[in-house]
Formats: sequence, structure tokens, C-alpha cells
Amino acid sequence: MANINASIHFLLLIFLSSTFLYLETVKLGSCNGVLNVSCTEIERKALVDFKQGLTDPSGRLSSWVGLDCCRWSGVVCSQRVPRVIKLKLRNQYVRSPEANDEDTGAFEDDYGAAHAFGCEISHSLLDLKDLRYLDLSMNNFGGLKIPKFIGSFKRLRYLNLSGASFGGTIPPHLGNLSSLLYLDLNSYSLESVENDLHWLSGLSSLRHLNLGNIDFSKAAAYWHRAVNSLSSLLELRLPGCGLSSLPDLSLPFGNVTSLSVLDLSTNGFNSSIPLWLFNFSSLAYLDLNSNSLQGSVPEGFGYLISFKYIDFSSNLFIGHLPRDLGKLFNLRTLKLSFNSISGEITEFMDGLSECVNSSRLESLDLGFNYKLGGFLPNSLGHLKNLKSLHLWNNSFVGSIPNSIGNLSSLQGFYISKNQMNGIIPESVGQLSALVAVDLSENPWVGVVTESHFSNLTSLTELAIKKSSPNITLVFNLELLDVANNQMSGRVPNSLKFPENAVVDLSSNRFHDPFPHFSSNLSSLYLRDNLFSGPIPRDVGKTMLWLTNFDVSWNSLNGTIPLSIGKITGLASLVLSNNHLSGEIPLIWNDKPDLYIVDMENNSLSGEIPSSMGILNSLMFLILSGNKLSGEIPSSLQNCKDMDSFDLGDNRLSGNLPSWIGEMQSLLILRLRSNLFDGNIPSQMCILSHLHILDLAHNNLSESVPFCLGNLSGMATEISNERYEGQLSVVMKGRELIYQNTLYLVNSIDLSDNNISGKLSEIRNLSRLGTLNLSRNHLTGNIPEDVGSLSQLETLDLSRNQLSGLIPPNMVSMTSLNHLNLSYNRLSGKIPTSNQFQTFNDPSIYRNNLALCGEPLAMKCPGDDGATTDSSGCCRGDHHRAASFETERVVLLKFKQGLTDSSHRLSSWVGEDCCKWRGVICNHKSLHVIKLNLRSLNDDGTHGKLGDEISHSLKYLNQLDLSLNNFEGTRIPKLIGSLEKLRYLNLSGASFSGPIPPQLGNLSRLIYLDIKEYFDFNTYPDESSQNDLQWILSLSSLRHLNLGEVNLSRAFAYWLHVVSKLPLSELHLPSCGLSVLPRSLPSSNLTSLSMLVLSNNGFNSTIPHWLFQLGNLVYLDLNFNNLRGSILDAFANRTCLESLRKMGSLCNLKTLILSENDLNREITEMIHVLSGCNKCSLENLNLGLNELGGLLPNSLGNLCNLQSLLLWENSFVGSIPNSIGNLSHMKELYLSNNQMNGTIPETLGQLHELAALDVSENSWREGVLMEAHLSNLTNLKELSIAKFASRSRPQIGHPYQY
Repeated sequence: MANINASIHFLLLIFLSSTFLYLETVKLGSCNGVLNVSCTEIERKALVDFKQGLTDPSGRLSSWVGLDCCRWSGVVCSQRVPRVIKLKLRNQYVRSPEANDEDTGAFEDDYGAAHAFGCEISHSLLDLKDLRYLDLSMNNFGGLKIPKFIGSFKRLRYLNLSGASFGGTIPPHLGNLSSLLYLDLNSYSLESVENDLHWLSGLSSLRHLNLGNIDFSKAAAYWHRAVNSLSSLLELRLPGCGLSSLPDLSLPFGNVTSLSVLDLSTNGFNSSIPLWLFNFSSLAYLDLNSNSLQGSVPEGFGYLISFKYIDFSSNLFIGHLPRDLGKLFNLRTLKLSFNSISGEITEFMDGLSECVNSSRLESLDLGFNYKLGGFLPNSLGHLKNLKSLHLWNNSFVGSIPNSIGNLSSLQGFYISKNQMNGIIPESVGQLSALVAVDLSENPWVGVVTESHFSNLTSLTELAIKKSSPNITLVFNLELLDVANNQMSGRVPNSLKFPENAVVDLSSNRFHDPFPHFSSNLSSLYLRDNLFSGPIPRDVGKTMLWLTNFDVSWNSLNGTIPLSIGKITGLASLVLSNNHLSGEIPLIWNDKPDLYIVDMENNSLSGEIPSSMGILNSLMFLILSGNKLSGEIPSSLQNCKDMDSFDLGDNRLSGNLPSWIGEMQSLLILRLRSNLFDGNIPSQMCILSHLHILDLAHNNLSESVPFCLGNLSGMATEISNERYEGQLSVVMKGRELIYQNTLYLVNSIDLSDNNISGKLSEIRNLSRLGTLNLSRNHLTGNIPEDVGSLSQLETLDLSRNQLSGLIPPNMVSMTSLNHLNLSYNRLSGKIPTSNQFQTFNDPSIYRNNLALCGEPLAMKCPGDDGATTDSSGCCRGDHHRAASFETERVVLLKFKQGLTDSSHRLSSWVGEDCCKWRGVICNHKSLHVIKLNLRSLNDDGTHGKLGDEISHSLKYLNQLDLSLNNFEGTRIPKLIGSLEKLRYLNLSGASFSGPIPPQLGNLSRLIYLDIKEYFDFNTYPDESSQNDLQWILSLSSLRHLNLGEVNLSRAFAYWLHVVSKLPLSELHLPSCGLSVLPRSLPSSNLTSLSMLVLSNNGFNSTIPHWLFQLGNLVYLDLNFNNLRGSILDAFANRTCLESLRKMGSLCNLKTLILSENDLNREITEMIHVLSGCNKCSLENLNLGLNELGGLLPNSLGNLCNLQSLLLWENSFVGSIPNSIGNLSHMKELYLSNNQMNGTIPETLGQLHELAALDVSENSWREGVLMEAHLSNLTNLKELSIAKFASRSRPQIGHPYQY
């Protein structure tokens, strides 16, 4: 269908362009070789007025400045006479009304809506007297009626208003457009409105007419007469119009003799196919789908040899397929699905196969005709151009013919839910273009081997589920890996494999009992499925040669089979996270290679067998989360190579054995939540590699070993990633699961025991991240050296008997983010500087009766305001802060001025306003200092702000009204009187008008966010440009966000203004700034760490001063018109090198330059960035530019890079081998380039990689081997579509514990 449409549109456009009187050219920038055509002042003003009437949320019309409107985006002028002849303003970012949901999705819709014009269409367009072409399609005019004045464009030849969300009826004035050749109003309206068609007769020149999805039920009786008046019509599309009846006249369209496209689908016709259709001898495209057409398909269609597309699907046709349909030698697409056609298809297929130059049929859909059956004829193999074949849900029998192998173009083959009871021929394996095949729900017989599928290198979907037990699947492959899909159903018991085969079905949705496999497997991975029932009792006898057996994360029950003891070569046994019960069996003899035993989270009981001590190779013993009892068997001390020893969450008892200290390789010791007693053996202190020690929730007593600080594993930096399995660790007050990054966790948890005495020195544990000693009986002071633990994130010393001061040096613990010192005997003043400023929750210090200072209500001796203010405040109890009565009254007046439909302010009652939601008072002065009324959901407040706020809340230092709806009221000038204000957030609050300059009085302001303060959709008439002069007085400002605020008036001086401020963050995206100055006016911006200037229409090269901001961490210049080489930002490479040496480029963590017009190579830039000592860069986005050349090998030196987006450029060559050095890489996008080299095996070293897209390139002939992808265990998104035709992916098995 797409090809036919393209052909028709192409011919039509040739015709249209040949009839235009003037030559024309689209002016983009200052293109050389184009005549200097400038529009008239009248037309320029008309377009400016037109623009002012529109809403343009994404700035698509940002180029509409200057005198020459012929250079504006979407404006086309005649080359000979300076007149505007075309307006091309279609929203290219949204799918058309005809788009299929399979092709585009909700994301494209949302993205397109953000680029749609709206509001009103100005009458000023009438000044464009020579306008011949007007396209406003796919915008959003919010129900506005189609302007009647469009009917006044006498010279208009092309009009497209499809999908533009107009409203009302079609104005009959459009019938005045007698020169119109092309009219598309498809889905023009948001609502269904009945229209007539009387106006249509005036369009005497019309060639193309699309009125799809418009209600013409009023015209059902005469629509054919209206169409018949259009004698020049070539294309007629009236789908979904409620026409209801087809005319039964012999010649209802006698004047329309040249029609090539006819679409009358989804109209509710309930007659037979009318014979007058056969009069259209030029008809190439016919769509009558989704009606209620009855009877049989007429024989006469075989004489319409011009047919290329026929869609009769979803009707009520009966009878046999007419043989003469097979005479349509030009037919590309035939759809007859969802009818009641019966009989066989042999004669029809034979007819197609008799085509002189072979049939051109590309798509055949006969599915869901339940009475259509018989054998598939051998002539099927003659349809050599066939790409899609749908025969599902019919009654076909027998085998697939051998001739199927001739269909070398076939991409989709669907024959599920038939009665195919024959064989699947090996010739299926010749279909190298096949992408999807569904053979399921058939009673096949015979044998399916790898020869059926080995050459199907493009295959992405394969379904053979619920096959008959009479078919055997034989794969002579050493590896079957379908892990990490969403495959479901039962696994057949008939799967056969050769010796030493590896089968990985993990992370799918296979269910029902444990499947039986052939006995010669070496590895079986069934983890993370829905298998249930017991593990077969004879599993060890039937699979004697297993080395790896993983059935974790299923719903298996019963006991562990004794027969596993017969598998002598077992290396890993993983049975965790099931419902297994009973005792651990005695199956451990003759297992010299077993290094993993994982049975956690089952219901196993009894004691740990002492025979496990003979497992000399054991490295991972994980038995946590069961019901095991007794003591730890002493025989386990023979397991000298143990890395992870996890017996937590059981019922084990006795003393902790001192011989654990002999496990010199031990990394993890987790014995939490048992019944162990006695002391902590000092021998544990010699475990030099231990970095996780968890003995919490036992009955351990005595003191913490003095030598605890000798655990050097918690002071050693890990330079290389290492595998340690998966573990649950309590951190930051909650339980977290670690897997890939477990080796980076350093934790000591001795909480909830009976440990007493004083804390020993722990200063040597320099990389400790968590220390939890809560719920014990510790005494004495908090050690002074705790402040030296610079990487400590969690410190919990609560519920002990610690006394003395909080060590002052704890304020230097800048990584600390979870602190609990409650329920002790601490005294003195709580520190208030650095990190302790964030610990403002009183519960952190609760029940330390001698502690004082913020955030506690108890004041320290000598603090100001130790007594309450005498001017009359509303008091609660002695320790509770209260607010002044005047402030309470003001807040109540403020509440009365608001609409609070979700009752967010329902707590604003009573005397103590400090308890009201969103109100925060100072515990010393008792005044209201913060109002936090940000709307977090759909509960935004409405209304106006009263003047009393500035008069009475004069101590306010934080005001947040963001994301509410103030219904277009102006931002109150009174806010500028809140002279103590340090934080102001009005973003997204639906104010209107310009920003009041009084905000410039807030000299103490540190944080200002007015992003999207204005609701353009609701209050379009209030749109205002803003200046920036008022901002010069904000001398303390550190954070400024004016995103999507119209600052076009400040385009010439904006940088001069902001450079006067001591900013650390500056966000000015989508502000219409348009000019990016070449030099920096002053040096204040050197403290800037974040700069966002995206979508401003900058049309220049990148200025060099951007890369002289030495503290810049984040830079976003996305979606501008920046051009030239990135190297142009500097004089030459020498300049780049000097900037690197000064450190000016080396602090960057994120650099976003996507969606610009940058060109040339990136070698020099990458070389310089890779030479930084810090290796800071984490995110680099250069996508959607015109960059090219080879990817440099120095790319591999960006050692902390996590995201690399280079898609849609012109890069060539290979991915450099050094890519394997980027161990932190999570996203790699290289699609839509011209990469014509190889993909290196080092790609397989990117263990953190979650998304990889190398599609739409021309990779050189080669093979994707196991090494490319086998270690990418975190990969969630992979796209390798449109590989070079001779490339052949062969994906290997990723071992994952």
C-alpha cells in the first residue's frame, strides 16, 4: 500500500508542479546560488500578524524575524516575482490521521503535541494575494472553526487542514476555490459534526480529495452526485464518513472516468459489491474494508488489470475465491481477512503463478476465514515477490509445500490455528529474509532440526507453541539461549540436544511442571520462570553430565532430590527462591568442582550437613532465609576459599566459631537474624578482605572487638569489578538488594544484640559506608575519630547509653545522609554547620534529654529568644513553637482568597499555625519563615494572593507556590517587598502578564524559579515579552530558572545581565534568545556549574567562552541551529590543549549538543577530553547533527562515560576497540550513521550496558560472536536492525549466577 500511495502521490505532484505559473525556491539561511528574493512589506507584516495570533510552544517560528520573510521557515516565495506563494506549516512531529498504531505510539503523539501551533488564524493572511499552497495539518487549533476567508484565496491549488483539531462544520465558502487541485480535510475536527457536500460542486479542478472520518451521514443519499461533479478527480478518499449506502445506479460516476484511488472503507455499506466499480478502468487502489458487504467476490475483477491494492477485509463475503483474481498480474496487496470465504485456494494460486513475468504480489492476507482450507498448493512458491503471508485462523491441512523455500523476499509468515497435520519442510530454512513466523496451534508431525532455522538470520519472532506431541524438536546446536524474553507456555518434553549442550530459558514466563530434557546437557538455566511442582526425583540420573544447574526464582516445591548426588561434575547448584522443604540432603560426596551452593529463601529445615565440609572448592555458600537450626558445623572450616558465607535469617544457635578467621578469602559474612550468643571472636579482625560484616539481630554480648578497625578490606579501594553474587543489605534505614555493585558496598551491622562497653577506634575503616550499632548497650562517648570516616553514608547509634557531646568534627562527614542518635544520653549543643544543616528532623536526636539547639525545641543556654516574644503569640505547650496572632490571621485571609478543591489546607484551623500544612516557623523567633504550598499532584490551589502577605509575613525567607493554578492573575508586585526572601518558586503556577520588576528588590534571593509561570494555552491573549533589567539587583542569586519565559526582548543583552550575577546554575531553555554572543562581557560566570540554553534558535558557531567556564559540570545547547565544527569554538587544537591544562574542560560531566547543524570530525575534541586527569565526563550527546569521520581510539579513555549518543550523524568506519575500556557505559546509540566497518568483540566488556542501538548502518561483512554480547547481563534494549545483508548475528550464552 505504501508503494502504491507513493507512486500515486508522485504522479500527482508532477501534475501539480507542471501547472504552477511561477518557479519557486525555498530559502534557508543564506544559501549560495539562490536569487536574492525579498518579500514585500505588506506580506511580511501579514505573516507577523499571523504569527502573533498563534501559540508556538516549541518555537518553530523562531526564524520569523528580520525583513526578508522569504527566508523564514515554512515560507516559500516565487523566484521570479517576490511574492509568497506557499505556507508549509504542517506539524511534522505528529503522526498523520492515516498512521498505523503499530508504526508510531503515544510518545510520538505527546512529542508532536508539544510542537503544534494553536489559537487563531489571522485575517491578515488575505494579504498574501498570490498564495497557492496552504498546509496547516496536524496542528491543534482547539476546536476553532475553519476560517471562512480561506475560501477567498482564488489562486489556491493545495489546501491541507487534516488532523488540525478544528471544530464546527466545513464552511461552504471552500466551494469558491475553483483552482484547487488538492484538498485534504481528513479528521479535521475534534468532534463529530454532521456536514453536507453541496459546496463540493464548485471545486471543478480538483484532482485529490480526502474527507476521511468526517460525518457526512446527511449526504448519504446524494454523496455520489456531489462527487460526480468533479470530472478531473483522480483520488477519492471517504473512509469512516457514515455514508451507509452505495448507489445502485449503473453509472453513478459517469463524469469521473480517470479515478485511480478509491477508499470507501468503514462506512457501514450492507449491499453487495456494485457492478459500476468495473467501469473504473484506471483504478489501482480500492479499499472497502470494515463494511458489511455481502455475497461473493465478483468474477469481473480479473479484467481490471491496473489493480495494485485491494482491501475487502472485515466484511461478510461468502463463497469461493474467484479464479480470475489470479489474473491481476500487477496486484501488490490483497486483503480478504475476516470474512466467510470457503473452499480451497489452489485455483487462485495457480492463476497468480501463470503471470508472464511472475506475480508482483507482495502481501496476501486470507486470515480468519474459518471455512477456507484444503492443502497449500505447490504453486505458492511461484509468488517470488511475496513479503507477507497471513493464513492464520483458517482450516488448512497437510504440510507446508517444499516450494515455500523459493519465497526469498518473505518476511512474515503466519499460519497458526489451522489443522496443519503434515511436516514443516527444511526449505523453510531458505527464507533468509524472514523476520516473523507463527506456526503455533497446529498438529504438526515429523522432526524440526536446526537446518529449519539456521539460515534465518533476520528472525526475531518464532512461535511453535502448543504443538502436537507427534513432533520432535531436535537442535544439534551446542547452545539454545532464549533468556530474558517474555516467552510463555509449556516447554515441550521432546527437546533433543547433542552432547555438552547448554540450554538457557531463564527470565521468561514458562510454566507448568519441570520439563524433561535429553541427558547430555552440560548446563541448564531455568531461573526466573513460573515452573511449579517438584524437581524430578531422577534428575540426577537423567542429566548425569550437568555442570551448572540453576532453577532459582520459580515456584518449585517438594524436597531436594537425592539423585543430585550422582552428578559428580557439578560446579554450581542454585535452587534459591522456591518453596522447597525438608532437610538438606547428603549429596556432597564426589563434588570436587562445586563452588556455588545457593538454597536461600526456601523452607528448608534441620541442621546443616557436616558433609558439606568436604567441598574444597566452595566459594559461595548461601543458605539464608530458611528454617535451619543447630550450630554451624566445624567441618566448614575446611572451605578455605570461601568468598561469601551467608546463613542469615535462620534459627541457628551457639557461639560464633573462631575458625571463621581462617577463611582468608572471605568477602561477605552474613549471619544476621539467628540465635547466636557469646562474644564476637577477635579472630574475625584478621579477615583482611572482608567488606560486609552483618551479625545483626542475634544475642551476642560483651564488647565490640578492639581490633575491629583492622578490617583492612573496608579501607581498600577496589580498582576492578568482581563478582560476588546478590545480597540484601540494610542501609539508610531500609533493606536494599545489591548485585552488580555489591563489591562496592562496605558495611558493618551489629545492631539489635546485647553488646556493651565502649566503642573502639575505627578511624582506619576509611571506605566504610554503613555503620549500624543500634539497639545495644554501648556506653561512653562517641569516638572522636568517627569524623574521619569521610565516605560513611549511614550512621545509626540509636538506643544505646552513649553520653557526652556529639563530636564537632562530624560536620566534616560530607557523605553522611542517614543519621540516628536517638534514645541515648548525649548532651550539649547539636552541630549546625555543613552536613548537619540537612539533619533537621527532630526524631534523629529524640530522647537525649540534655541535647539542645535546632532542630529540637529546647534552646541552649545563651541562645537568643529563649523566651517567647511578648507581642502576643498563640502558644501551645512549653516546647512547641507558636506563631504570632497577626501572622495567623494573615494566613487565614490568604486561605480565604484561594479555591482549595482538594482540601490541602484543611489543617489550617486552630490557634497554632505552626502546625498547619506547608507552614514552617522558626523555633527561636517563633515567626513564620517558610510557606511550602507546591502542588505535588492534581490538587493545585486556585485564586489570588492578598496584599497582607508582604506586610505581616516580613520574616518569610522561603515561598513555594509552584504547580498551582492562579487562573491568569498577575504575579503580585508585593512579593518584591519580602526583603528576607531567599527562595522563590512560582514555576508552572498559571500566572499571566510580564514578570514584575519589583522582584529585583529581593537582594537576598538565592534561588529563583519562574519556569513556565505562564499558561499560554489557557490565557493566550495575555502573552507578554519580558525584559531582564530587573534581575541586575539580585546580587545574591545562585540558582536562576526562567525556562520557557519569553525573553526575546532581551536577545541583545541577556548575557550581559546574567554575567553580573554570582550564579552557579542558569536555566534559560526555550526563551527566544536567538543570539549567542561571541564573547563574555564579564567574568562572574566562572562559578557556573550548570548551564541550559536549549531550544533558543541560536544560529551561529559555538562561542569559545562556553568552554572557559572552569567549574561547568553540565552544558546543554540542544535543539538550536548551531553550525560549524565543534573545533570552531576554539582557535585550533592548541587552544583546546591549553583549556584542558587549565582544567576548563575537565570538570564537565554532561555535554549535550544534539539537534544542531554541527559538522566535521570530533577527533580533536575527544582527544583533549580524554586527556583530563579527572576523567569526569559521564554523558555526551552529539546526536542529530552532521558530524562525521572515524570514531577516535581515544574515546576509550573517557573512563567514566555512562551515556554516548552519536545517532543520526555521518560517522564511518568501525567502532574502536578501546570501547571496551568504558566499564561504566550504560547507553550507546550509534544508529543512522554510515558505519561501514566492524563491531569489535571488546563491546562485550561493557558489563553495565543497558541500551545498545547500532541499527541503520552498513556494517562490513562479519559475524556477531558470543564475545560481543555474552557478558552484557544488564542489557535491556538492543537494536541491530538493517545489518549489512551478509552479517549474521550468532549470540552466545551469558553466564549469570
